[in-house]
Amino acid sequence: MDGAWHTWINQRQDARRLAGEPHESSLYEFKRAVEELRRLPIWMRRARTGTLPTTHRQWSHSPVEPLPSNTLICALGQDVSTCPILQSLYASVRESSLRQWSLVTIEDGDELAARTCVWHILTTKLAHPNAYMNDGYVTDASERLYWDRVMDNLAGSSGLGLEP
Repeated sequence: MDGAWHTWINQRQDARRLAGEPHESSLYEFKRAVEELRRLPIWMRRARTGTLPTTHRQWSHSPVEPLPSNTLICALGQDVSTCPILQSLYASVRESSLRQWSLVTIEDGDELAARTCVWHILTTKLAHPNAYMNDGYVTDASERLYWDRVMDNLAGSSGLGLEP
């Protein structure tokens, strides 16, 4: 389904370009935000419960490497475990979950944290279109290591061992 949506967005942008209309980068960014809304609750839960990955494997045939520490960092550079916005949100969810009539759980807080992060990052991206957020709205140490090595390889350094 995401592929069909992306194809349509590309077709729309082509038609707009031919008609002399401006490019709608916000539509691509909104699509990305929707994708992140599906992915991030799982990562928020893993960060909250201390179950983020402890190893990294660059490629399927690469050796497994230990990750000495792992944290989720948002595209704005904030560790999600120390983000004041998320700390306030989780405190509110914990307080609400203690009420006898509440149906809210701390796991719901992970979903709400994901929504809050996506809102904050998306609105920042739209306000600052040149901000680099292509590696993901929130990444763990393994994802950051992967992309650092891919970029090093593309730049011609010896990070991946794929050079001739």
